[in-house]
Amino acid sequence: MKSVKTIRAGILGAGSIAVKMARTMLAVSGVSLTAVASRDLQKAQSFIRALSIPQGEPIPKAYGSYEEMAKDPDLDLIYVCTPQSFHFSHTMLCLSNGKSVLCEKAFMLSVAQAKTAVSYAREKGLFLGEAIWTRFLPITETVRQALADGVIGTPQMMTAKFGVDLRHVQRLTDPNLGGGALLDLGVYALTSIDILFGHDIAQIQTCAVSTDQGVDARSVTTLRYHDGRFATAFFGLDTIMDNGVTVFGDKGYMVIPNVNNWESATAYDRQGHILAHYDRPQQITGFEYELQAAVDAIRAGAVECPQMPHERIIGMMEQMDTLRSQWGVTLPGEENINWR
Repeated sequence: MKSVKTIRAGILGAGSIAVKMARTMLAVSGVSLTAVASRDLQKAQSFIRALSIPQGEPIPKAYGSYEEMAKDPDLDLIYVCTPQSFHFSHTMLCLSNGKSVLCEKAFMLSVAQAKTAVSYAREKGLFLGEAIWTRFLPITETVRQALADGVIGTPQMMTAKFGVDLRHVQRLTDPNLGGGALLDLGVYALTSIDILFGHDIAQIQTCAVSTDQGVDARSVTTLRYHDGRFATAFFGLDTIMDNGVTVFGDKGYMVIPNVNNWESATAYDRQGHILAHYDRPQQITGFEYELQAAVDAIRAGAVECPQMPHERIIGMMEQMDTLRSQWGVTLPGEENINWR
């Protein structure tokens, strides 16, 4: 029987989201957490110690340099989870050293950077994916199928909302770190819309309020589709919202709590009676599905995965560039595609 290769994975960046992915890598079969890199060696070492790896299991290597880890010949895949202003340079660093990359959302600062990275990965024959976990959740396909089967009739409108008070978080407020609600929160609302309504968009109308530092604080965006459907996204870093998705049809409506990690979906008829209910499967962390998709693609020799192909990575970046253009919001370095 042919053995299945274990994918040796590294984590570039030792922040809070890296902890979640590290726990996932330790729990998913066929993946070995092999290395962790921070700009501070002691931080990388502390990160690994805090994982409480069982006795007898291999201890990941700690690096105090991203460049050193990127050159490690014992790695197949690197998960990039630094602030999004660094996603382009860190992704290109890994790709140029022959490593496949799963890059945290938002993929890049701009579509120019996204196109450059995708083109380079395809040229090198390396996997490159965006870790926008909503795309990979099994419940998303369950919901898509239920709507296609007409559980609420013909879907005609939807809303997606994500608002949290994150004014105390520097990476959200600092334009030099790719700050703003759009790239951190809005991407989930827009992704939920794209999952369920697609991208045959005829018109985009949007408005936003910016912070004193020049990043978007809160906004409303309405998408009109060629077939007459509408979708509206609300997101903000200084506004508390219910953070859910609602789809409205001609025979009922569907409510989905938790816009980034869909918890469930409940369909109601015109009188508010429950027509159907769907729960998400039990999760390790929720990141296991995007990780498994990356592993499957690498084993198959693919440069992308079907859940989030390069075409949609670029398409979503184009959409977000369009919004920022209408708002008059620019980010330092967004047009920089020099990485060598």
